[in-house]
Amino acid sequence: MTYRQFALGLAFSLVASALIASPTLAQQKLRPLAIGTGKFAAETPEYYAKKYGLFEKHGLDVTMTVFNNGADGIGATVGGSVQFTFSIPSIGMVAIQNGIDLILVAQQEVTQASPPDSGSLQVLATSPIKTVADLKGKTIGTAALSSQFAVAVEASLKRGGLVRGDYKLVEMPFVAMANALKGGHVDAISLIEPFTTQTTSSGIGRVISWPYVEAVPGMPIDAWYARKSFVDRNPDVVEAFTAALREAIDALRADPEKARAEVAAFSGLNPDLIKQMPISNWDYRVRLKNWDATIKMMADAGVLKNPKKAADYMAPQMLKHVVPD
Repeated sequence: MTYRQFALGLAFSLVASALIASPTLAQQKLRPLAIGTGKFAAETPEYYAKKYGLFEKHGLDVTMTVFNNGADGIGATVGGSVQFTFSIPSIGMVAIQNGIDLILVAQQEVTQASPPDSGSLQVLATSPIKTVADLKGKTIGTAALSSQFAVAVEASLKRGGLVRGDYKLVEMPFVAMANALKGGHVDAISLIEPFTTQTTSSGIGRVISWPYVEAVPGMPIDAWYARKSFVDRNPDVVEAFTAALREAIDALRADPEKARAEVAAFSGLNPDLIKQMPISNWDYRVRLKNWDATIKMMADAGVLKNPKKAADYMAPQMLKHVVPD
């Protein structure tokens, strides 16, 4: 063997060893990440991203823990059992107000620009009540008295000429509302999907107001929070997570029929019911005007005591997706 042949053979071996030691991104060990989700139509994007390998594509090995609501997810994030969680925006904002180390990292869903929408205020189909103004002196069922949706309901009542004291709000779970309405225990109920469509399609209820849309068209109603300290230490993870969600949202928006099938597969809801429901308005594009209007609504209701500008609640990765109002 000549020296030249030996040198070429050695060089080839070194290159081959380097290639073996330096796998492609797809071959590298995925970074584990725990997230909080809920069995709701709004949370289909993370299910889709997990199902179709979008998280893995961006270098993440995601495990999902199902929570009953955003408050439980926020608690788990603060406790460290998950790194990202879904939540209606107001829950995280109240937590931040109370000194909790949280920051918004992505927007996932907003209300429709016009009815129909997820959030509805309904009376019995046979009720003589025709408008919000007719609810004076009446009792209204709501899921949580200080929730973002309850505040939107009160904003709708105010636009109808009513003030607090003109009506009574009583707290009850969504699953109990239709029966409470039928039994005459309340005069109206405030519902979100799938209960909005279930109640109207069964002939029990009739919509007299669309509180979310009427309060703030395009109101943000689903977003992702993480601990600010985690975001500051792991900007690459935030970028990877939000990139996968964006791809999932784009795919779902591009094919509404497939989106409905994925909602059914994830949520367990009857596909026939999902066909009647307005599809979730998933959208990662941030309109600060709508966020600020939502914050003002919560502040006017006394839920947010020290409101900030919307951008002050958001991580840089989220602010990159701000679009003109």
